[in-house]
Formats: sequence, C-alpha cells, structure tokens
Amino acid sequence: MNEFESLELRVSKLEAQAKELTGNLNAITLEQVRSTTKLDIVLASLGELKDGLELLKKRPVQFWDKLIVAVISAVCGAMMSFIF
Repeated sequence: MNEFESLELRVSKLEAQAKELTGNLNAITLEQVRSTTKLDIVLASLGELKDGLELLKKRPVQFWDKLIVAVISAVCGAMMSFIF
C-alpha cells in the first residue's frame, strides 16, 4: 500500500467518524428540543397551579368579607328599624 492509499484510507475513516459525530450531535440537539418543550409545558402547568392556589387562598377571605358586610348590613338595618 502506498502513501496515497494510506492517506485515502485515513480520510475515509475520518469522514465516517465525522458523519457519525454529526448524527450523534443531531440526536442530542433533538433531545434537547424535546427536553426544552417538556420543561416549558411543566412550567406552564406550574404557573396554572400557582394561579389556582392563589384563587383558593382568596376564597376564605372573600367569604369572611361577605359575611362581615352582611352582619354590618343586618345591624344597620336593625338599628334603622328601631329608630324609625
């Protein structure tokens, strides 16, 4: 085997390795995109859960606010009925 054939063989091996590395890099890139998409979905779901939790936290406060307004209105109504 002469030097030219030896170099040609080395170049073909390097081209095969480069092709394999490119394929692996493409696979890694696709997996990264999938992971990013899944993470975005998880973050969106987490945001929705957080919003829902905030609404649940506000419900008792709204209930007590309504109850206090009702009691004050009843007391005022009773006082008005005693006065008039």
